[in-house]
Amino acid sequence: MPNVRRTGPLTLTSCLVIDRPLPRLSLEENPPTAPVAAERPTLMVPAGKHGVDKAIREVAAGRPVIMHGGHEQDGEADLVFAAALSSTALMTSCVRLTGGFVGVALAAERCDQLRLPPQHWSQFARRRPQCVAVDVVGVGTGISAKDRSLTAQALANPCTTAEQLTRPGHVIPLRAGVGSDSVDAAVRLALLAGQPGAAVVSRLVSEKDPTTMAKAPEISQIAFRYQLCTITVAEILDCADFAIPARLASTGS
Repeated sequence: MPNVRRTGPLTLTSCLVIDRPLPRLSLEENPPTAPVAAERPTLMVPAGKHGVDKAIREVAAGRPVIMHGGHEQDGEADLVFAAALSSTALMTSCVRLTGGFVGVALAAERCDQLRLPPQHWSQFARRRPQCVAVDVVGVGTGISAKDRSLTAQALANPCTTAEQLTRPGHVIPLRAGVGSDSVDAAVRLALLAGQPGAAVVSRLVSEKDPTTMAKAPEISQIAFRYQLCTITVAEILDCADFAIPARLASTGS
C-alpha cells in the first residue's frame, strides 16, 4: 500500500454508536483507577472534524476503535485503545479478536526513559518499532489478560520506572518515530483522547480464515458486528498540529 497522504476530506465509518454493551466485547468492567487518569481534561477536538471526534471520544471512554490505512499495515487493521484505561475484560476481548500479539505504542522519549531497547540492533534502522517485551513487576506469569492489562497500565503511567519492568515479558513496547505511521498515530490518538501517550495495539485476525489477518471488506464487517468505529491513520495524523494538554504531551508526545 502506498504511503498515507495526510490530505483530503476526513471520513469515519461509524457502524453503530456504542452506547450499549457490545455483543462479545465485554466492557462492563470499569478500568482501574490510576494516577494518570484521575484528572480528565477536555478533549481537544478541532471544530468540524466530527468523525475524528467520534473516535477520540470512544477511546476516551475506554473503548477500542479499529485503525487502518498505515503504509506498513498492508491493507490490514489494528484494534487500538488507551493503555491507561486497559482492563482485564478489554484485554480479553482484544486477544480474542486479534492474533494475541499485544503491543503498546509509546513515544520515543518514553521508551528511552524506561530503557526499552530494540529487539535487535537493526530493528529501528529497518523501521521496525518493536522493543524487548516486558512485564510489570508483581504480575503472575505475565501472559494472562489481567497481567498484560496491568503491564499496559504501567507503561502508560508516567510514574513507572525502568526498574519496575522485567525483561523479557509478554507485552511488546512499540517505539514511535522510527517510521511506523500506525504506531505514531496510536500514540497521537491516546493523547487526543486526554490520556497519556500510550496505546494498546494489536492486529485484527480474519474470522473467516483464522490463519490470515483481516482485510477489507471483512474489516468493515467486524466493525459492524462488534459495533466498533473505524478511523484511518491519516485522519489521526491530520490532528497532529492542534493543541494537546501540556501535562499529557510531556508524558508521551
